[in-house]
Amino acid sequence: MTRRNTVGRTMPVASLATLAGWKRGTVLMLGVLVGAASTGCGGYFPLRWPSKDMWTPSHSVYMLEPPSSAMEADVHPIHKHDVFMTAEFFSVQRTQAMFGRDLLGKGIRPLLLVLANESPQAYQFSKAQLDPHYIPAAEVARAMAPHLIATVLAHLKWVALFIPGLIVESVIEPTTTLDFPVIEEAVRRPSTGESLKDDLLKIELADGVLEPHSSRAGFVFVPPVAFDTVKTLTLIDAKTQQPLVLEISTPPRPSYVNVRAYSKSYDVIWETVTTTAARVWNWKVTSADKTTGRLTAHKGRPFLWWDTTATMTIGVQPIRNPKTQQILIEVRLESPFLGFRHDGEGIYSRSIDRFFELLDERFKAR
Repeated sequence: MTRRNTVGRTMPVASLATLAGWKRGTVLMLGVLVGAASTGCGGYFPLRWPSKDMWTPSHSVYMLEPPSSAMEADVHPIHKHDVFMTAEFFSVQRTQAMFGRDLLGKGIRPLLLVLANESPQAYQFSKAQLDPHYIPAAEVARAMAPHLIATVLAHLKWVALFIPGLIVESVIEPTTTLDFPVIEEAVRRPSTGESLKDDLLKIELADGVLEPHSSRAGFVFVPPVAFDTVKTLTLIDAKTQQPLVLEISTPPRPSYVNVRAYSKSYDVIWETVTTTAARVWNWKVTSADKTTGRLTAHKGRPFLWWDTTATMTIGVQPIRNPKTQQILIEVRLESPFLGFRHDGEGIYSRSIDRFFELLDERFKAR
């Protein structure tokens, strides 16, 4: 016995029964899988859909939220005519922590500005009025862009870990109290050049009008600045076009400090410090006063236009160990950085390490 289907073909009744049984079995199996996925030892729990962070690019920089007003900043504010400003030049360490890149090594120094206008006048702000050679966020993004090989490896890692991360995010975490932030971060889509630029544009201080009784905060990326100097920011009164000049002090010249403490007598330590300083290559002791415990030495020699000379101060003084109450003799060396790299932080001389190595050979540091 046969039945005719809608298109005129014939199909045996046994085949129809087999097909109907297969469909029932498929539906039953899907029901079991859904039930197993939505039940557990503690009863029913819903599957959690992965958070949107897994589908969006990871942030290229740590999204710093600058203070909303100058009074909230850690730096002492500069004020003039009821306009307050704080300015902080980021160091190498803080730049690395914030942006994950050695921006200073690329000739870019981030400057965090916070402006608060408590006056009834509106002022026009422009980054070019601070530094005509400021670096736009788009150029900073290009300087921060990772190497092509690193980008390819990051995307391969994302592809390999996306499915395990999806399972952790949607199935495992809802059933337990455990959290796997490392896995979740690893499966986030790697940042691209465009996402990097978008991140920097969000934290860059944009040009515009500083309205009365309002504040603005953000970064201005500038070339390396000279130490112990003053930069000026000119705000233009939007009504009278009169300039309002605010002065920003640049960071002080960095210095290198090394300290040791020894358990010998003051006379022995002082004699050893003076003789050791005279033995170090390229050093010249210019003054030594045992009464005050101060010794000055000159290191380095100018070579053509490249001057790598610096004057060091070595202090020798007794101190008390707060734990044992033992009197120790401290040797403290302070010196400006010898020479300066393009990142503006400078380097110190290897001879300083040699000086303390010679002292440690003679005495055991405490």
